[in-house]
Amino acid sequence: MVMDANGRPHRPRGLPQGVAGTYDADTAMSGDTDLDTGLDAGERIPDPGAGWTPCPTSLPTSTADGTGWTNTLRRAWRRGADRLEYAHSTGYDRDLGDFDDESLTLTCADGVEVFSSHGFDAATLERAAGRARAWRAEHDRARDPRLNGPVTSMLVIMNPDGGLEISPHEDTPPRPWNPLLWGRWRDAMRLGARRVSLPAG
Repeated sequence: MVMDANGRPHRPRGLPQGVAGTYDADTAMSGDTDLDTGLDAGERIPDPGAGWTPCPTSLPTSTADGTGWTNTLRRAWRRGADRLEYAHSTGYDRDLGDFDDESLTLTCADGVEVFSSHGFDAATLERAAGRARAWRAEHDRARDPRLNGPVTSMLVIMNPDGGLEISPHEDTPPRPWNPLLWGRWRDAMRLGARRVSLPAG
């Protein structure tokens, strides 16, 4: 049985009275909009700041399988073509036990995606994206076109100490075409083996 924000009991519909399965008759007409999910993102992260427009709020999602279950709530904002998304997941995993995870992801139009499970400040993620762009610019200036194509997208993971782990993706294979070099490039792209670490700064 679930208690809503007004202290009223709810039971899912479908089973006999007295067994978890039917909504209480006095609350069936009120809907579930007042259910307290315990996942109020608005209380957990600050306003992302000027220029960000909230996206329509999505309902919490639930998944379950033979290894456990997960409840996830998401909140998102847009600024032009950039997107900021907060996710809060709680649940149980057979191997890990109970978990309560939060993350903030900044997805930029230029192919930079920054993920953090330690800091929930949009400005911090934007600074990390700027550092990743500076690394990309230096990489593309110094690269040997026979060995590396330009970086077209990057996944940037923020470490607790402020360092960055960058996984770059190079869509363009080496030129001129060389069977050995192309094979190495293909394997690296498929396996995502390449990762660059930047210290805190």
